[in-house]
Amino acid sequence: MIKIPSLLRMVARILVLLLPITAFAQAYPNRAITLVTPYAPGSPVDLSARLVARELAVKLGQSVVVENRPGAGGSIGTSYAARATPDGYTLVYYATSSAAINPALYKKLSYDWNKDFVAVAPTLKLHNTLVMRPGLAAKNLRELVDLMRANPGKLTAAYPGAGSTSHLALAMFSVMTKADIVKVAYKGDPEMLQALMNADIDMFFTSGGQVAQLAQSGKLRPVAVLGAQRNSLTPDVPTFAEAGFPDSFDAGVWLGVATNAAVSPAIVKQLNEAITAVTRGPAFLEYVRKIGASPLYAAPAELNAFIKAEQVRWAGAVKASGAAVE
Repeated sequence: MIKIPSLLRMVARILVLLLPITAFAQAYPNRAITLVTPYAPGSPVDLSARLVARELAVKLGQSVVVENRPGAGGSIGTSYAARATPDGYTLVYYATSSAAINPALYKKLSYDWNKDFVAVAPTLKLHNTLVMRPGLAAKNLRELVDLMRANPGKLTAAYPGAGSTSHLALAMFSVMTKADIVKVAYKGDPEMLQALMNADIDMFFTSGGQVAQLAQSGKLRPVAVLGAQRNSLTPDVPTFAEAGFPDSFDAGVWLGVATNAAVSPAIVKQLNEAITAVTRGPAFLEYVRKIGASPLYAAPAELNAFIKAEQVRWAGAVKASGAAVE
C-alpha cells in the first residue's frame, strides 16, 4: 500500500512537471507571430494585412511580422502556411481567392482549405466595381450592355490573372448579359488602369479604393457595383440590381485571418477576440472608410460555415467561366 505522505509527494512532483505546460498555454503568445500574406507587397490585401499586423501586435503584446509569399492566386503562400507548425505562431491572411476560389479553380492544389485551416476572424470586404473608359459611348450599365450586344467581339475587358475575383466577375457579367466581349489578362490593377487611360481596353472590374479619385479626375467612369450595397466612396454609383440586373453575382472580396486547423481552440478564440478588437478600433475603421470597404465580424464557427458556403457559390462561377489552372 502506498502511504499518504508518499502519495502526496508523487502528486506534488506531477504538478511541478505540469507547471511549464500550463504556463506556456497561459503565456501565448510569448514570441513573435508571423502573418503570411499570399499577395504582393503594396496590393490592397497586403496593405490591410499590415495594418492588422501592426494593431494586433499592440493587442497581444508581441511582434506580428508580415511575410509576403505571393503567386498563383494566393496558393503559394497559403500552401506554405498549411505546412507550418500548428502552434498559433503562423497565421495566414486569406482572401476570397485563396479560401473559396482556388479549390475549384486549380486541378492540383497543394492544400485543402477545409482540412488544413481554421478561419480565425474576418477583417473586411472590398466591393468590386465595373469601370469603363470615359470615351465609350455609354452613360450607364444598361447602355453599356446594349453597346456590347450591338458590337459582339469588339469591346475589350481586362482582368488581373485567371481565377481572380475580377476575372470571374467579368465571366459572370458576360454570361449574365449574353454579350460577347474580348477578355485580356494583365498583371494587376495598375497595368489595367494605364491600359484603360490609353484606350487599349474598354472596361474592367476592380476592388481598389482608387475608383472615386480617378473618376473625379475624369480618367475612368464607374458604372455599377457588383454586390449587395453601394461603395461609400462612390455613393452615386448604383449596384447591378439597382441598375436593372437583379440576378447579378456578388463578387465582393472578403479578407481575414486563418491558422492551422490543429491549433488549439483556446488560441483560436484568443486570436478571434484580439483581431475583432483590432477591426473595431479607430485606426482600422478609418482605413476601411478611406478605401470604401466594409468591416466584417464573426465568431470562428460562423466564419468557417460562411467560407464553406462561399466555396460552393464560387465553384459555380468557376464552372460558368470555364477557367481552370493546372
